[in-house]
Amino acid sequence: MNKGVETLAKNFDKWEDILSNSTDTSYEYFDAIDQLKDAMSDLTGVSKDFISDNTILNNMEDLKLAADGDAEAIDRLKMACADDIIARIVVDNGLTEEQKQTIETLWSNLRANLPDIEAGVTLSGDD
Repeated sequence: MNKGVETLAKNFDKWEDILSNSTDTSYEYFDAIDQLKDAMSDLTGVSKDFISDNTILNNMEDLKLAADGDAEAIDRLKMACADDIIARIVVDNGLTEEQKQTIETLWSNLRANLPDIEAGVTLSGDD
């Protein structure tokens, strides 16, 4: 994760400028997206193969905050990656509407019941 924060801290402004001022068909644009995927992968532990361009583009504000080490932004980025993976499961597997609904319901319930744990907290088996 630290590598991802360091990479974003060093390069985010440059990449953001390229994305804002280049066409989405240019090499510079593609390269910036690819490097952002690498940084996001290092940051979240999700393979860059599972991070879509839209996940990058829709989460630029959190990427900027993550460059400053914002733990909440990093958690939101992890969830954005998870949402993207769930969406790909649905699309890539040609699921029926019922199967799609089941997966989306399970994921929604899981997200709603994830504990809100502060970064760095120590967990124990005691209740």
